[in-house]
Amino acid sequence: MRHYATVCKREQLPVLLASMHQHCDDFALHVLAWDYETVGNWGSYIHITTRADFIARHPDFEPSRLPGPPRSPVDTVATVRWQFFADVMAEIGQPLTTLDGDVWFFSSPEPVFAEIGRAPMAVCPHRIPPAARGLPGVTYETHWIYGEFNSGITYWADPAPLAEMAALTREWSYTEVRRHPVDGRPDFGDQGALERVARRHGAHVIAHEGFNVAPWNLHNQRLAKAVYDNAVYFGPEPVVGFHFSSLRLAPDGSAAQLANADYEVERAPGAVELIYEPYLAAMRKDRHG
Repeated sequence: MRHYATVCKREQLPVLLASMHQHCDDFALHVLAWDYETVGNWGSYIHITTRADFIARHPDFEPSRLPGPPRSPVDTVATVRWQFFADVMAEIGQPLTTLDGDVWFFSSPEPVFAEIGRAPMAVCPHRIPPAARGLPGVTYETHWIYGEFNSGITYWADPAPLAEMAALTREWSYTEVRRHPVDGRPDFGDQGALERVARRHGAHVIAHEGFNVAPWNLHNQRLAKAVYDNAVYFGPEPVVGFHFSSLRLAPDGSAAQLANADYEVERAPGAVELIYEPYLAAMRKDRHG
């Protein structure tokens, strides 16, 4: 059994789960319900921790007790989730894959786990294209300051780096860019900490480009649906997980904003019909039964 963990919004949970049921092998999903009360019978493979339970275990993670200036709700979640993930790994004693709530599986992640092998941890690079490629959207030159690795999907087989990640993000995790007081490199949210932990612990950098496809790297390859297996491909590799970062929904479940306008996702051929429309349909179906 593979273990996954997330801190997701209430409306994201059933949609994420549906994609995991379709594409993931035997799994357990550990969820920190930070901003909502749990509702419904999720089954024995879903393990819910409430905010109250988490704070009872870690009173020093109460938002008012975190060091530094007050953190926004997003900053707070980017802080507490790493301690939650460390708790989960300590309890299960097995490798853990962490997910943002806005990740959706399009195919099996097993080829990625085979690539990771016995590495102590694994991370996904942002893969932001350089300006020299002349692609739409953001460029490496303008966005490298947000970190080499994206925290939307990470893999941990060694509890030590995950515990270090929890300690670093409690100390500082804000959605602003600062220069680190020791090495001067940029820190953004929890991704500056992730970069430091990954380098110190020899993290495997995932090569599979279909894992954690996102608005900032969507223009790197062409999207296409294969006739022979009906899978969506990103260049030569199937899309495993898409990260719907900055997607905003209207009350009816339609898209109020597909992504940050700087990403220009509508200019990526196939992005709307092959990626966003299926996800939006799943979100609407859950909202309306």
